[in-house]
Amino acid sequence: AAVQATLMTLLTASPPANTAIQTISSTVLMAFMYSFAMLLRRSVAESDARAVLIRERDDANARLTTANSSLSAANEQLRNSIEIEKELVLAEERARSARELHDGLGHRLTLMGMYLDFAERRRETDPDRAWAEVAGARETAQGVVELTRRLALEIQSQRLLRQAEEGALALRVGELEVPELLEDL
Repeated sequence: AAVQATLMTLLTASPPANTAIQTISSTVLMAFMYSFAMLLRRSVAESDARAVLIRERDDANARLTTANSSLSAANEQLRNSIEIEKELVLAEERARSARELHDGLGHRLTLMGMYLDFAERRRETDPDRAWAEVAGARETAQGVVELTRRLALEIQSQRLLRQAEEGALALRVGELEVPELLEDL
């Protein structure tokens, strides 16, 4: 009410008072315009900053998409390498087992055949020597059985070890997560 009364007095006052009102009005108007210009400038700056942030976000998303594609390709290559490595290990195991079978069992079975052939030829002329050859063939047969058991256990343990290694490798591959790998980007 007091402000209204003062304004009414100034409006109805003489021309010098009217000039004061105009001066005050133009000062208030200039202050308003200055405040509006500052607010507008601030809004434009914030809009520009927001646009920069959006561009940076889009660039980061593009890098993440590229990194994810590369990671997927690397994972596929790792899986292929694991399969190839498994096949190579299996081939090496088969070759080693074949060598042991040939070298160990083949030799012993040939020896058994020789013992028995010699025993058959000597059975009538030298029965004691023939029975000694049969005993030698029996010992060799026991060695063959032991070797066969050892090879079977070794093959089984290698198979179990390989399965455990495959499981451990699969767990390690499963532990890889994209955010950890992409922290360096």
